[in-house]
Amino acid sequence: MDQMKYWAFMSYSHLDAKWANWLHRAVESYRPPKKLVGTATVRGVVPKRLTPVFRDREELASAVDLGTVINAALEKSACQIIICSPQSARSRWVNEEILAFKRLGREDRIFCLIIGGEPNASDLPGREHEECFPPALRFRLGADGNLSPVRTEPIAADARAGKDGRHNAKLKLIAGVLGLDFDSLRRREQQRRNRRLFALACGAMGGMLLTSALAAYAFIQRTAAQKQTARAESEADAAMRTTNFLIGLFRIMDPSEARGNTVTAREVLDKGAARIDAELHLGREQYVLAELRQFAGEQPLREHVQAQLMLAYYRCGRQAEALDVYHKVRASLVEDLGVEPGLELRQLHQRILAADPEPISVNAGAIAQTVRKATENLAKSPDLVAGSSTAE
Repeated sequence: MDQMKYWAFMSYSHLDAKWANWLHRAVESYRPPKKLVGTATVRGVVPKRLTPVFRDREELASAVDLGTVINAALEKSACQIIICSPQSARSRWVNEEILAFKRLGREDRIFCLIIGGEPNASDLPGREHEECFPPALRFRLGADGNLSPVRTEPIAADARAGKDGRHNAKLKLIAGVLGLDFDSLRRREQQRRNRRLFALACGAMGGMLLTSALAAYAFIQRTAAQKQTARAESEADAAMRTTNFLIGLFRIMDPSEARGNTVTAREVLDKGAARIDAELHLGREQYVLAELRQFAGEQPLREHVQAQLMLAYYRCGRQAEALDVYHKVRASLVEDLGVEPGLELRQLHQRILAADPEPISVNAGAIAQTVRKATENLAKSPDLVAGSSTAE
C-alpha cells in the first residue's frame, strides 16, 4: 500500500448502485481496532481508516477500452472489490476491469461480495441466468494475458440472507484488504462491541440512578410541601379559633351579669378562664391548647391560667413542657411579686412529676384565693373598660 493511492477499486453494475453506495461508505468509515492499528501485514501497515476507495460512478457505455482514468485507478489500487450479482456477471465492463486488474499481477487481491444470484450457476443446466460471477472471476489468467480454461475459486463474502450477512460480509472484505485473519478481526470487533454495550449500559444505569434520585427528591419536596400546607392550615385554624375565643371574651349576653355598670378586664379574663375550664372538663385539651397558649402568654402571673396550660400539656403527653411552664411562672412570681406559687399550682406540679395516671383537673373554685396574690399587681392599674350598659 506504500506506493498505492487507493486501498481498493470497486467494480459493480450500475443496477447495483445502492449496494455500492452502502459498501463504499461502510469500508471508508470503518475504523480498525486500536490494538491492530500500526500492525504490519502482507498488505502493509494497518491504518486508522481505510480511505480512499475508488468507485466509478457509472459504467463506460460508449468507450472502446476502460479509459485512461480507470486504468490509472486500477494501477494505483492495492485491491479490487467486485459486487457480484446476475447484473454484474453480464456486465462487459465489470469483466474488463477484472481482467485488467489480473493483468497487473494482482489476481490474489481480488475480493467478492455476493449480493444475489448463485456462484457458478452457469454450470447448472437451466440456471445459467442466476450466475453472479463474471467469466474473468471464474477462470485463471493464462500466460498470454487471456483467460485460460483453468477454473479458480474466488475469495467471496456472502451478504445474502442466511449466509454471512452484511456485517460479517463487510468484515471479511476488510480483513482481506488489510491482510488480517477474519476470525481475529471478528473477535476484536466483538470485544469492541462488548465495551460499547457496557458503556451504554453504564450510561443507562447512571441515567436511571439520576432519574431515581430526581424522583426521590421530588417526592421529598412534595411531602415537605404537604406538611407545610397541613401546618399552615392547622395554624390558620388555630388562629381562627383563637380569634373566636378572644371575641367571645368580650361578648356579654346579659349586661345585668356584670358587676356594676362596666365590664372590667378582670371580668373578661375570668370569663375566658371559665370557658377553658369547661373545655378541659370535656377532655378537649388538644383543641383548646393553641388558644390556651395565647391566653396564658397574655397573663403570665395568673396561676389559674398557667395551671390550665400545664394541665393541657400534660394530658397531651407533653410532660416536659408542662413542667417548663411551672418553672417559668414560679420564676415570674418570685421575681415580680416576691411570692411562691399557690397550693393548687404546687400540687399540680407534684402530680405531674409523679406522672399521676389518674385524671387531673383544675378546680376553678379552689383557685380563687391563690389567684388573688398573682393579680394584685393588675389591681394597681385602672380597670380596662370593655363596654358599659345600664341594667334594667
